[in-house]
Amino acid sequence: MALTKSSHIRRKWRQKLMWEQKTLCYWCREPMQADNPGKPDYASFEHLTRARSGGPSTWSNLVLAHASCNHQRN
Repeated sequence: MALTKSSHIRRKWRQKLMWEQKTLCYWCREPMQADNPGKPDYASFEHLTRARSGGPSTWSNLVLAHASCNHQRN
């Protein structure tokens, strides 16, 4: 199943990934928050294989990370 724009589905996926990742950023392993959009420690969806490179928005290709950590991947 692919991630949708539905806020309900995104919230459920974020909760499940937060639990699986023990609330730690995939890249830096520092704590994240699931309910502080726009804050530096907010958990954002990130693609392991980038979407612009054809990576799907599926469960196996998504992790949670700080936006700043994801930008450092470039």
